[in-house]
This record gives sequence, C-alpha cells and structure tokens, in this order.
Amino acid sequence: MCGSFRVRHLFDSVYPAECIGHDYPSGRDKSCMSLISEQVGSNNHVGNGITEADFRSMRESRDALLGTPRLLHASLQINLRGGRMPLPNADGKRYILTPLSGEMPA
Repeated sequence: MCGSFRVRHLFDSVYPAECIGHDYPSGRDKSCMSLISEQVGSNNHVGNGITEADFRSMRESRDALLGTPRLLHASLQINLRGGRMPLPNADGKRYILTPLSGEMPA
C-alpha cells in the first residue's frame, strides 16, 4: 500500500474531520492550519479519486526535481533535541551549524 493511501486510511479511521495540521498550498495564501475534511477534498496527495498509480507517478516526477530542503539541517538540530535549542558554546552563544560541501578555497 502506497504512503498516500495509508494516510487516507489514517484520516478516515482515526482523525475527526475537525483535526487540523499545517498547509503548504500552491496558488493561494498559506495557512498555519487546515481541516482534514478540506484536505481530503482538495489535496492531490490524499484527495478523493487519486489512484495509487497516479500518486506514484506524480510523486516520482516531482521528487526527482527537488533538492535538499533549505532548512533541513537547522530544523534537525532542534527537532532531534525535542524542540530545544543547541547547548551554548564556550562563548555562551547557541549556534545552529550548517554543513558545507565542495572544496574550500585556499
């Protein structure tokens, strides 16, 4: 069973339609909350009528074009600590570290 269809099962069987979550829409204003009942009708990942084959094709095409999320490393450093900021460094300041790739200039 594909991930989206597991999510639909979860939506349908566990959460009431009044539950909310975040929403990253395309072509409309962003919102910090969204009703599950609204998402089931409009979200192309979990919306009514999408087949597993359509979902797989859509995700594979989209995911092939995506790079690493811009804030991935920063968010991991906080999320893995349960929402707590990193401990202060020797200078008493807290830092979020960013990994570098490529060669450093001489």
